[in-house]
Amino acid sequence: MERLINPGFIFNQIRRYNQARKQTYKDAALVAVGIHVGLLEKKNIVLRDLSEEQRRMMIYFLQQFCCNEGVNVTIK
Repeated sequence: MERLINPGFIFNQIRRYNQARKQTYKDAALVAVGIHVGLLEKKNIVLRDLSEEQRRMMIYFLQQFCCNEGVNVTIK
């Protein structure tokens, strides 16, 4: 089954990620995107805490997503 990706939701999460000061809030935005697109499973995430590998994977996905959408966004 193919997942429908909502670009508006992903861009809102990027905005939340860039505005957040605490790492837990940044991770929450990454988790929301990861679950939305199917890269992360809800049952594998404990308290929205990501490993360094998961964090890098999600940031890479966001960068590629923005590139494919033709949007130049810096993910801080």
